[in-house]
Amino acid sequence: MPSIPERMCDAVEYNLRWQQWKMKTKETINQVQQWPSTVQAKNVQDVLRILCGCENTIVAHAETDVEALVAVIFYAHPLATTEELFSSSRYILTLFSEQTHQPTITTQLLQGDLFGALESCANLDWWLLTHFTDLLRLSPLHCNLVPALQFTGEEGQYIQARLWFALNYANWLLDYEATRKCAFDYMITCGDRGRTLLTESVARIPLEDKDALDTLWQYYEREGMKDAANKFYETLAVRTIEKRDFTAAIRYYCLSKNQTKIEHTFELALIDYIKSGQLLRLDCTKDEFSAYFHGERAQFFFNYSKMRDLYLADQHEEAAKILRQLLIAESSPLEFLPVVFLEGLCLLEDDTTWFSVHDIEQFKACLRDLDEIDAEEGYSVLEEYMIQRGYNSIADIYDVKSTFIDMVTLTLDRYPVS
Repeated sequence: MPSIPERMCDAVEYNLRWQQWKMKTKETINQVQQWPSTVQAKNVQDVLRILCGCENTIVAHAETDVEALVAVIFYAHPLATTEELFSSSRYILTLFSEQTHQPTITTQLLQGDLFGALESCANLDWWLLTHFTDLLRLSPLHCNLVPALQFTGEEGQYIQARLWFALNYANWLLDYEATRKCAFDYMITCGDRGRTLLTESVARIPLEDKDALDTLWQYYEREGMKDAANKFYETLAVRTIEKRDFTAAIRYYCLSKNQTKIEHTFELALIDYIKSGQLLRLDCTKDEFSAYFHGERAQFFFNYSKMRDLYLADQHEEAAKILRQLLIAESSPLEFLPVVFLEGLCLLEDDTTWFSVHDIEQFKACLRDLDEIDAEEGYSVLEEYMIQRGYNSIADIYDVKSTFIDMVTLTLDRYPVS
């Protein structure tokens, strides 16, 4: 039996030799048929018929449809085109139609049922499906399979099946701590779409999974994904704010060098205190990121926190100095001044605390600036503060404003100035 040629240019010569060999083999079969009818004679005839590519004989002796298909291709159609193979495969499988069996991936491929094979892979394992498309890309038939390996998106764009399967598999892996790093590996092989999913992954990884977050950051740096790197810390900051972890949020915004967001986070921490009555400790970040804490909200927060600590430590004179600065500083956020004033009343009434006429006039000037703001905006913080502390008798924001102004007037009118 002649060997199958490695080059198609030798196909004509091979086909001629093969046909000659088959004629001689058939002559041998005819001779064997003259032998006495024994099992051995029949087996010799069957072997020769298989070598000649007799499909019925091959099917009769094959234990499985795949075994029959491979034998038919090798012995009967060694130089067949893809279309001829598919046609022959369908014929061979009809000979097994009486047997009840589930189509296998191999039989589906040999029939040319690519989508059926992909569906079978999906039912078994998405890992298999993802890498099955990789194998198809290595196939010499890949050019013929390209149209079948693309999906059409909603806007008419083409999406390669390999990308679609790999991204969906990566999306699934991202939900599990043990497989998140593998998910990143798959994403990075999927071009721009994979990079997009990699960028969005930071919003899905639990904050407690520090290893996965560190690995994700390393991917951004290694792949030169500057935009993703900038959004990385800001996304984490937003998520930590939702958990009232303002310390972590400030740290993340410092790492992203977003001064505006740092200031906003200090303001959110102040509002959180107004609502909860708990002033969180944020000074643990001061040593590491002191260069980012020169903003008005940051300075106000730290000074306000220090004033409270000094007062609780019975250092009233030192606390009063900070209170004075908070009340008259132009940089102090106006909407928080009423709360500072209320919490500083005990210091204002302390005989050891003295404000000058200039200090009082400066504070009144700040109140006039506050008065020029719409009441709902300027006094909403004070209203929330009073509601959270049980002042339910306050009817509306205008009553809050009026009550506060009366209290300030009464206090300052009887305050002894230096």
